[in-house]
Order: sequence, then structure tokens, then C-alpha cells
Amino acid sequence: MSDVEFYADVLCSGAVLGLDAHSTPEQVTAVLGTDFGEYRSRGAMIWDFGLIEFTWERRRADRTWRGVGFAVQVHRLETAGAEAVSPAIRAAYGMFPSAPPRLEELRALLDAERWPLRDVPGADPDFRELWQPESEVSVLTGPRRNILSSSTDDLPVYRIGAPLTVGQAVVRSQGFTSRSPALDRLDHLLRATPEERLDWLARRGPAPEAGRTNWWLYHLQVIDFRIAQQRESQVSWIELKLWLLDQGERQGLFTTAATVESRAWFVAALHDRYPLLPDRTVLPEADTLVRDCLEAIPGTAADLARRHDLHSCSRAELLRSRHARNLIRAAEQHRSRLRDPLLAARLDDWSTLRPQLV
Repeated sequence: MSDVEFYADVLCSGAVLGLDAHSTPEQVTAVLGTDFGEYRSRGAMIWDFGLIEFTWERRRADRTWRGVGFAVQVHRLETAGAEAVSPAIRAAYGMFPSAPPRLEELRALLDAERWPLRDVPGADPDFRELWQPESEVSVLTGPRRNILSSSTDDLPVYRIGAPLTVGQAVVRSQGFTSRSPALDRLDHLLRATPEERLDWLARRGPAPEAGRTNWWLYHLQVIDFRIAQQRESQVSWIELKLWLLDQGERQGLFTTAATVESRAWFVAALHDRYPLLPDRTVLPEADTLVRDCLEAIPGTAADLARRHDLHSCSRAELLRSRHARNLIRAAEQHRSRLRDPLLAARLDDWSTLRPQLV
């Protein structure tokens, strides 16, 4: 194994030695140890392992830390050298050189394993950002000013980070401002009845050849801004997003698995960010969300690919395992609110398996 294979594994699996953006502090120390620097600010905590950083947040001091992302700070190799690499990573991949790899080298390995990268428009012209959609991991290269070559593939890898969700990537690629036409469209849908919404979508929604899925993802993402900004109509915005998620599945834009996962994450975020939601808020019950996620898992515990199969299974097998892992993770957000003990036990069994999945 090599350093480039490590970076490729992170980009195609969305994890560092099985640790993903939502891993708990206890799970991280179990794999990477306790040799890290800790930085805290109000509601946020970062653990710095040198090459790797994990970030958590919580809304109140009595809440548990919630994982929100990780980063592989590849550029640190130029100043700190191989000592920046945790012993657990060196044990799995060998010694790392004191220089980041070029994008060209990393991209060739990912293309060979059929995990291609896509460009994402960035705010800083000095850097180039690419993205692996299935793993929701991005890679930043640059800065351009340090490179004599005119080829952007010749840029060094600067940073790898997760997650960059599909919705976030769509918003980044299309742009968003306070004058975005999407806001007017959503304001209209907010006031409309369900029948009027369906009629409007049939008449004014995007044509199939115009990127309907991205249109839908963009508007779902923009609703989150409205929920945060317009507290007086927060309930109506929540109901609209749940309705659009349901319609996206009904119109064949999203699979059932993608829909139930998105719904579970959305409701979990509402519980976390807005614990005092009005009583009239109609949110799906935890038991319904968890049951839907578990029933959407594409396979049984016995036939899902494990992490050690990363380089031996087909792409389809790896994606099935990843989809299962993501559904389990979404269901876990509602564990404390479950009422059915049998469903809780079923979720716990899947949770035991989840760290082994791709």
C-alpha cells in the first residue's frame, strides 16, 4: 500500500480507516489513538491528529457531540513531514513521502477503479476543487501560483474533506444569492395548496432534458435557508420540504432508499437545531423513519461487502454496502426516540455491523 492508495481509499469510501464524517469521538480514538490536539469554540470541537482532523458540533452543553466532517490536510506533509501521519495509518499504508501527490496520479488510480472525480466551481480561483459524488468527498488542489505547469492536473493535492453532499454540490455549481429565482418559486409553492403545487410543477417545472434532478435538489437545499431565516413560517417550510421529498420519489427522480434517507436526516437535523418546534409541526415518528430506512437496506447482513473487500468487490457490490451503511447511519439519528423495543434491537444489530461496511 502507498500514500496515494490511502488518499484514493478515502475518496472512494468516504472514510479514514472506517471512520466517516459522523463517527463519534469514542470511535475515532479507538482507531487513531489519543495523540491529538484539541480545539474548542462555542458549540464546536476539532481534534487534530496531524494529517487528519475530525470536527464535531453540539447545540447545547448537555447534548452529545455530533460528527459534521473530517479533513485530510495533505499540504501539512510539506512542513511537518511523515511525522504528521498517525501510526494507525502508517501501519496500514506504509511510510508517506514529505510531499503531496499530484492530482494526475490520484485521478488515474481513481479512474482505474471507476470512482471518477467531477469538477466543482470554487470561490477561490487559486484552487481547484473536485468531488466524488458517491462518497461525497471533495479534493482541493493548488495553489496554482506555486505551479509552473499550465496543466491543472499537475497541481498538488492540498486537502481532502467530507462531506460535500449532492445538494450542496448542486448549489455550489449553480450559485445562490438572496435574489435567486428559486426563492420566488418556493415562496409561491409555500402559499399554494397541494393541488396547486402539482399543477404548477406540471406547467412550470423543468423539462426532463433540463436536469430535473438537479433542479429538485437545488430547491430542497434552498428550503433549508428559508427554515433558518423565516421562523414565523418555519412550520410551513418544513411541511413543504417533506412534501417535495415525497413528490421527488413519486415522480421517479429519487429512489425510495434515497428518499427515506434524506427524510431521516432532515427530521434529525430539525430535532437538533430547533428543539422547541411548535406543537403543530407534523414530523414523521421516529419508528416510521427508522423502519423505512432499515427496510430500504439493499441486502442482508450476510451478503453486504465489508471494508476489507474494497479492492476485490465489484463497484455495484461496494455501492450496495455503502447505501446500507448510509441508511443505518440515518436511522441511528433517531435511536433515542424509538418506542418499539423490537425495532430498537433490530437497529442495534445493524449498528454493530455498520463500521464494517464500505
